[in-house]
Order: sequence, then structure tokens, then C-alpha cells
Amino acid sequence: KGLATLRWLPHGDVCVWLDENKGTIKVEGAVTPLDVDEYGEQIMTIEATFSVKVSAETCYCASSLFPGNSNFEKPNYNKVQKECKIQNYLARPESAKGMEFCPKCEQDKCKQADSRRDDIGSPKPVWNDWNFYVEVDGKLGGVGFALFRQESVMLFKNKDLDPDLTECTLDITNLPLAQFYCSDLDDPFNAYGYG
Repeated sequence: KGLATLRWLPHGDVCVWLDENKGTIKVEGAVTPLDVDEYGEQIMTIEATFSVKVSAETCYCASSLFPGNSNFEKPNYNKVQKECKIQNYLARPESAKGMEFCPKCEQDKCKQADSRRDDIGSPKPVWNDWNFYVEVDGKLGGVGFALFRQESVMLFKNKDLDPDLTECTLDITNLPLAQFYCSDLDDPFNAYGYG
């Protein structure tokens, strides 16, 4: 339902390495809950490498084969946000079997980027320049990860989650592909990104 378990802020530096030649992004750092008064400074560490980069043209939910999209340049952002789900992806037509599970739009971000095109220069469609990554390797860990699991158990009523785990290996099976976009990699603090 697009619910967040917790809101997190960087704890110290979060380093991002973009290797355009290899088509990879590596992220290392730590985050802590935004509401430190309620949760304390429970740090969750992040180590992730995103690889096997593909473009938006490979995304099923961005294509004209996705119900509601008239063509790639004129998607229905509301439909993509609400209906780009794993069950719809798995039931895609035979002609879309080679396509990837992407893009992912949440909290009206794609629609906002589209409506602010004149202000921020977003392309049409907004995910046109995004990079999508088929493989993700790495892990989440620390006491903040245990807090994340505990909150997930309560929010999603999933008793199968072990709330005491303090580390996990990243796996995006049945999840939308990881996506990344920054409008100005030379000056990312003066840029935008909806990926």
C-alpha cells in the first residue's frame, strides 16, 4: 500500500560510486530513524551494488503493452503507480515476456515530475533517462535493521518475519528493478531525481 515502516536519515556520509563503464552503482553508508526521540539512534548499515543496467524501454509498465498506456511517450502515471504490481507483471501478455518489472512510482512522484517539467526539465516520460538494475548484491545490517524488521512485523502483520535478525542479504526477486536517476551528476546537490 506504499506505506513506509520508518523514515530514515543518513548517519554520517553515504557514499555512492557510479561506474558508467561497468554500468554499476555502489552504495555504502548508514541511516538512523528520523524520529530519534522515539526510536533512539539505531543505526542500519547499507552495502549495495547495483549492476546489469537496462533502460526504460525494457520496462513492461512503461510500455504500450501495459494497460492504460497509449505509448511509451505518454504513459498513464496513475495506472503505473497503482497497477505496476507483481501479479500484473506475472500475468503480462506473451508479447511482453522479455520485458522487466519496472518502473516503480510511489506517492505521486512520477506525476509530480511530469507536472513540473517546465521547472525542473524532466523528460517525457519522466523515467526516460532513468537507469534500471537487474542485479543487486549486498546487505543491510545493524541494530537499526532489527528495528526495521520489528516495525515491519507490526505494520504488515507478518508473523513469518524474524524481528531479531540483525543482517540480511539483498534480494529483489518479485520486486521492481532498482532504479536510479540524477539530473546533474556533476552537481548532485543542485539536481533532482525521482528514481
